[in-house]
Amino acid sequence: MRSSDRSNDHPPGDPEANRIGYEHRDWDPEYRRLGAVWGDEPSVLARYALGYFRSCPVPAGRPRMLDVGCGYGRDAFALSEQAEILGIDVSATAIEAARRRAKELGITSARFLCGDFWTVPWGTADIVYCSNIYHLLRPGERREFVRRIEGALVPGGLFFLSTLSSRDPPHAATGIPVDGEAGSIIDPGQQKYLHLSTGDELRQDFAAFEILRLEERTYIEPRKDGDHHHVSWVLVARKA
Repeated sequence: MRSSDRSNDHPPGDPEANRIGYEHRDWDPEYRRLGAVWGDEPSVLARYALGYFRSCPVPAGRPRMLDVGCGYGRDAFALSEQAEILGIDVSATAIEAARRRAKELGITSARFLCGDFWTVPWGTADIVYCSNIYHLLRPGERREFVRRIEGALVPGGLFFLSTLSSRDPPHAATGIPVDGEAGSIIDPGQQKYLHLSTGDELRQDFAAFEILRLEERTYIEPRKDGDHHHVSWVLVARKA
């Protein structure tokens, strides 16, 4: 898919596009500067998924899980006892760290691929998992992302998503609104595009799936450059 198919607000080469949208971000400098920026503990979504699997066991055998935007692998490691995991991330620095950590921990059920998740083939999976990527995507990207999830999941497959809520404290009050996009802002600090979702919006976005759970979570996100207070949605859905 061409970048212009996803980026329906700014034409290629428009300087404005360089400051917003997932495909224009260079993630390596942040990982080189901060390393394991969110620490080694699993994210809110990973902890939620582990709790879900305790009450609703994964399919028999070793299900295949695709971790989209896996970063340096902290969630993949937490979930590696539940599934055979392929983590994909665009940052070579993060992927190198994930592979190194997997070797240190002796984890063989999680492997990692460096690449842009728009162009890397996803294959098929029993579970697709995505923590804190959806809110970085612009409208066309979000629609394409949902299509890619649907295409990758086997019938009955599960999808786990976390994304920032419209009630997220650091951004809801301070973000600069994007013209023509309800809920979309520019973070004034990092000049970063973010989309803050409502529950109704997520139900509409994922209407093709059976939504099993949709809940808001309030939490403190640890960061090496200062902890953040967030409110995020956690969504669990099943492909029909």
